[in-house]
Amino acid sequence: MSPMGQQESQKDSNRKETIEGIGTQEHITVENMAEFMTTPEDTMCELSLNESDYDAEPTLLYSSLQKKQWAEAMAIIESTPNEARTWVYRKEAKGTKIRWRLLPLHGAIIFQAPAEVVESLLLIFPEGASERDDEGSLPIHLAYKRGAAAAVCK
Repeated sequence: MSPMGQQESQKDSNRKETIEGIGTQEHITVENMAEFMTTPEDTMCELSLNESDYDAEPTLLYSSLQKKQWAEAMAIIESTPNEARTWVYRKEAKGTKIRWRLLPLHGAIIFQAPAEVVESLLLIFPEGASERDDEGSLPIHLAYKRGAAAAVCK
């Protein structure tokens, strides 16, 4: 195997270990988040996304999803589409450990939003479907775990 091939193999092995560590032994913090980004694609995607601390200033979109104000959420998706790509996170009460971290798509599924809200989020930010939350779950995993309607799982 060439030196380049060995580096790629080691990188894949490291990535697998990192993914397996999410939500189990290792904890993602604001300070160590870069450690969990192991490819240039991860870094580029992460840099293009925004973040919002739930306790300091949650996004309007996340707040409307949490309150199950679906019409308001739809209006925000249309008027401020960048909020669809904004991660909302919450830290532990003491320290810097991340308690949870979600995109609005994850939140919409957790809060059992109607299919039209989920669809709107996917249309605005389709890449969100391949983003993992703090526990390593894709939105589709959350949908199945929560018994989402078939229309949401499509």
